[in-house]
Amino acid sequence: MGKWERRTLWACVAILLLFDIALVVGLRLAADKAIVEARAALDAVAARPVHLDIQLDTDVPISATIPLHRRFTVPIETTYHLDTVVQTTVQIPIIGAQEIGIPVAGDIPIRLDVDVPVDTALPVAFTYHLQTTVPVEVLIPQQALAPLYAMLSKLEALLRLRR
Repeated sequence: MGKWERRTLWACVAILLLFDIALVVGLRLAADKAIVEARAALDAVAARPVHLDIQLDTDVPISATIPLHRRFTVPIETTYHLDTVVQTTVQIPIIGAQEIGIPVAGDIPIRLDVDVPVDTALPVAFTYHLQTTVPVEVLIPQQALAPLYAMLSKLEALLRLRR
């Protein structure tokens, strides 16, 4: 191998070495940038709640016993129509005792308030079809994000050790 060939070979090796160094530096810079962006994204997720709309479409069985302990006042206003004949015995001098019918007729007004106590339990059982959308807002707890923060810290430490 000649002198020029050796120099050309060394020049190629040097150029390849420079490319490798530039590639490694570029990869490290890209990795640093990715870690910074990932940490910023985690911080954003931790700071803002997640909004979800949950669709509910289900049958809800409802079964209960409702106690009822009340007094109700029932007003009564009516008229009682009376039309009858009352049989009675009358003593008439000389004739003696005579049975006679006395007609009785008339309207009797009735006005009163009646207290009606109610003491019972009413059983209620039915199925209600629930179909709705429920908006839910959830803040992701720090405990759930802690493993991701730990992983980013480990990656940063690895990159620092390799420098």
